Amino acid sequence: MLTISGWLEAQDLLLLNVANRLLNEFYPGAIPVKAAELVDTRCPGLSSAIRSFHSALWDSVGENPRAPQESDLVDAVHAMYAPYVSIFRADRYMSPHVERQVGRHGTQVVSRLESLPDQIHGMLAVSST
Repeated sequence: MLTISGWLEAQDLLLLNVANRLLNEFYPGAIPVKAAELVDTRCPGLSSAIRSFHSALWDSVGENPRAPQESDLVDAVHAMYAPYVSIFRADRYMSPHVERQVGRHGTQVVSRLESLPDQIHGMLAVSST
């Protein structure tokens, strides 16, 4: 039986495998990264993309499975930018998955295009005081 703790362990392993593969590609002979938390800290964009997509995939295997959409992977790849911006726009489905990954970076995730102006004005009002 698939458990959430097993799923999260698999997520850490996936993150480490991708990070180490990229590390080896660009820096052959580099010492492999052994802790997923280090990738989270040093490569927040890569971490956000992989963890957002993996989180969304959980919805495809849970109690009420949702068929993955073609746009899910593309949305997760775009989440790579989220830790580096103040406000990030994601679709309604992916927003909570991305938000869980980038909240610690102070990024606000907006799920509706119509909400962007208010979010931007709110952020500008806070920064001007």
